[in-house]
Amino acid sequence: MLVITLVLNLIVAIGKITVGMMSGALAIVADGFHSLMDGAGNIAALITNAIAAQPPDADHPYGHHRFETVGALVIGLLLLLTAWEVIQHAAERIMGDTTPPAITPLTVTVLVTTLAINVGVSVYQRRAGKRLGSQLLLADAENTRADVFVTLSVLGSSLFVVFGFAWMDTIAALVVVALIVRAAVRVLRNAGGVLVDTAPYSPAQLSGWVCDLPDVAQVTRAR
Repeated sequence: MLVITLVLNLIVAIGKITVGMMSGALAIVADGFHSLMDGAGNIAALITNAIAAQPPDADHPYGHHRFETVGALVIGLLLLLTAWEVIQHAAERIMGDTTPPAITPLTVTVLVTTLAINVGVSVYQRRAGKRLGSQLLLADAENTRADVFVTLSVLGSSLFVVFGFAWMDTIAALVVVALIVRAAVRVLRNAGGVLVDTAPYSPAQLSGWVCDLPDVAQVTRAR
């Protein structure tokens, strides 16, 4: 699954960056680099997933599953790096370059196509992550889900540019940054919680679930 996602992300990234450069649309270029970072995250995920699948050994008696969490951290950090790059480009546009982007039917076609790909990949990854209990797949699904909202904002800004509101391109780029940072924080928070052994459920929740079982009369303590 990660290999397929890697190939799709590279295709999407190349398409967005090429069209963005041709049209001069900062938001599309930023979205393309976001997809490129997704590809880098997929490579990191493939490596950590291969390590996590190894059986327990003398150095790791409980297995290598925490390497999946490390891979999720890498994905979160790559998202933050992408956000920083987009902020820099947006600042350059605000301070100097005022050339309006040229939005063509090809631009819209590429954005709609990549949007459909991202929706399909995100839904499939999320279902597979829940079925397999894979934090890595769930983190990558969160990343791809962010792509969907990013591409929607870029598509909307492109339509505004067509009607003469060129400044919406820069605004959309900043919206992209906000969505990327939001996804990064969620991924890092979930991965960090696993690394520091944060309790996934409260004692009250555990007690309530156990008390609902037909043969349980009372719960003295839950942890």
